[in-house]
Amino acid sequence: MALATTARQALWYINGLAQLSFTIPVELKADNTSSINVAENPINNPKTKHIDVSYHFTKEHLIRKSFTLSYVSTGENLTDIMTKGLPSMLHDRHTQGLGLTE
Repeated sequence: MALATTARQALWYINGLAQLSFTIPVELKADNTSSINVAENPINNPKTKHIDVSYHFTKEHLIRKSFTLSYVSTGENLTDIMTKGLPSMLHDRHTQGLGLTE
């Protein structure tokens, strides 16, 4: 669900920048290998039949090459600082990675 939402938001930015004559490559990163596999695999199977049609949106745009999708390990996923409590060492590394420290 989060990957589908991110894909929709990324396309919103891509289209907005295109209207201003800017073209930038967009790479989405996810730390959930199952969601990456569902998005990249063009074949539906019984294990994915419960996924709502709207979440196949990401798969369609990967096929269209609107953006790319790659894996990022949980320890390197800077966005985790916004979604969960982290040990202080990892929190400090993520705040530095995001440029939130002086």
